[in-house]
Amino acid sequence: MGRVEVSSKVRFYSNILINNSASSYAAARCIGSLITIPLALRAVNRTGMVTSVFLTDASNNTVPMTLLFFKQAPSASIVDGNALPVSTTEMAQRFIGSININKSDYFQFGSTSGSAAVVNNVGLNIESDDVTSQSIYVVAVTNAAITFASGSALRLTLAIIQD
Repeated sequence: MGRVEVSSKVRFYSNILINNSASSYAAARCIGSLITIPLALRAVNRTGMVTSVFLTDASNNTVPMTLLFFKQAPSASIVDGNALPVSTTEMAQRFIGSININKSDYFQFGSTSGSAAVVNNVGLNIESDDVTSQSIYVVAVTNAAITFASGSALRLTLAIIQD
């Protein structure tokens, strides 16, 4: 993780390994568990904006997925390989928004080294209602069947401008 000063705002990069225990996933299944991004927001305003997403896949996949953002951690456990267990009520209270990573966002690097996806100009406003927390929470959900070569195939980087 690193920070770069951008005028009066701080750009926050979070480089997170998404640990998945299953090798194969059906569509609409959680990949890994709940991802906590600590200090994603500054203590004063507890707001910010996700400006871009960079995802690498060592298994060389190009399967679309969705990143779901929450201002508070869902009360139900996010279980790798299972459907999202968040209730409609909790979605209304805790859900911030989503970012889709489409098949067209991917590119291959090397001959068989892996794939990466870049989503720029996202503009997803994020916030926390919890005055004691500067964290946001993310769940990765696959939009199609996918197979990984290892449990450490995915790495996620978010660029966040903190208010």
